[in-house]
Amino acid sequence: MNKSALTLIFFLFINTFSYGQEIKFTPPAMLGESVNTPFEESSPLLSEDGTLYFVRTGSPENTGGKLAGQDVWYSKWANGKWTAAANDLPGINNGDNNALFLYRQ
Repeated sequence: MNKSALTLIFFLFINTFSYGQEIKFTPPAMLGESVNTPFEESSPLLSEDGTLYFVRTGSPENTGGKLAGQDVWYSKWANGKWTAAANDLPGINNGDNNALFLYRQ
C-alpha cells in the first residue's frame, strides 16, 4: 500500500472509533433585578472576594450611552442577595467595547 492509502485508513479508523467530549450547558439563572436588566448581560467572572463582574451591552447607562458598546459592571453578594450593579470603574470603561478576562499564571 502506498502512503496516501495508509493515511486514509488511519484517519477513517480514528474517526470511527473515537468519541468527542460531550459538553452540557445549564440554562442561565436570573440573579435578580439588581443584576439582570432588559439589556444583555454576559461574560460573568466571579472574583476571589465574591465580586461578580460581567459585561452589559446596549444599556443607556453604559459609558458613552446605549450605542457606545459594552461596559464592565459589577455586583457584590451581601446579606443573601446581589447588590445593585454599577459600572463606575475608572480606567476600564470608556466609550468603546470593554470587557474583563480571567488571567492565571
